[in-house]
Amino acid sequence: MTDSNIVNEYTEGLEFTPEKTEKALNVAFNILDKWSFNDTEKRATLGLSDTVSLDNKSVIAKAAGIKLQFRLSIIIGLYADLKILSSSHEPMIAWLRRPLSNGKVPINVLMSDNYPEMLNLRRAAKNLR
Repeated sequence: MTDSNIVNEYTEGLEFTPEKTEKALNVAFNILDKWSFNDTEKRATLGLSDTVSLDNKSVIAKAAGIKLQFRLSIIIGLYADLKILSSSHEPMIAWLRRPLSNGKVPINVLMSDNYPEMLNLRRAAKNLR
């Protein structure tokens, strides 16, 4: 299955508007701040180029494509999965920055374009429950 198919299947049936996307961006940025991501990590995790200003979320939201929607969903869902384990952010940050049993480091997966592995992260986080 191609990345586009994975993204389309995962986001099928969801309605995206610039307003909803901007709200999701605000939530995702709050999460990434709690996870202590720097601006470079934020851009990579959101699939944005280095030239995109992170200050104007409405511009990002208006230009958003399906892959950004997918990434926002992964970030918000992953946060919800990890939040069940602990209300403290330190264990979440530790989980994101240490290798999993498959040798992959979650933050590196989030910053990649490997959409199947992003879904695997969600599964791994859900399995921690």
